[in-house]
Amino acid sequence: TIMAVHTAILFMILGMAVMAISWQPEVLSWSLSRRTTAALACGMALLVFVGLTTSRSQFWMNKTNLQIAHTEEMQGDINSILNEVVDAHVHARDYAIVGDERFLKFYLDAIADGNMKLDELRRVEFVAAEPAHQQHFARIEAQAKAQFQWLQRIIDASRTGMSRTARNDMISHAQDLLDGFRATLEEIGNDHHQAIRRLKQKSENVSRFAYLTIFTGTFASLLIF
Repeated sequence: TIMAVHTAILFMILGMAVMAISWQPEVLSWSLSRRTTAALACGMALLVFVGLTTSRSQFWMNKTNLQIAHTEEMQGDINSILNEVVDAHVHARDYAIVGDERFLKFYLDAIADGNMKLDELRRVEFVAAEPAHQQHFARIEAQAKAQFQWLQRIIDASRTGMSRTARNDMISHAQDLLDGFRATLEEIGNDHHQAIRRLKQKSENVSRFAYLTIFTGTFASLLIF
């Protein structure tokens, strides 16, 4: 099942030819010349090389496609974390300005969802196995936690009462943290896109080499046989 279809068919035809010849009387002894035997050995070696190359290429491309899928999935999780951070920022700002308890509830929900998604991303096997993704996650978690802590300070200060100037300064600093977080995620996203592009290019090169090997190897084997 790991061999190309036309290669497997060629092996079947070769096997049937061997059985057909062996079935005939008085043809049980090896009666081929050295030159013919060497040619058959070369043909068989070519078929084996084609089969091994095909299986190896398929294994590598499956692994590469899995890496691409994991990277794209991680990028989607990062975007969802950004959405929760933005929601928490908006609701904390609205609560500081208006003082409506509904905004506080929305803020707490966004904080809880953001922390949950951070924990889920931390437990992803692909993130835990790759040092580069571990570094990316560490930056994301540190900045997200810093954003949440500062928003909580805004909430606490709003409850105890603060001047309008102090409130505006705290909200402005929260916006600066959010802009820095977005810039970090954009940088990480660019790294992910470049990694995906490199993996896709390598996959195309391996696929092109596999097709060329299958075509030339099978054609040469047919000529030999």
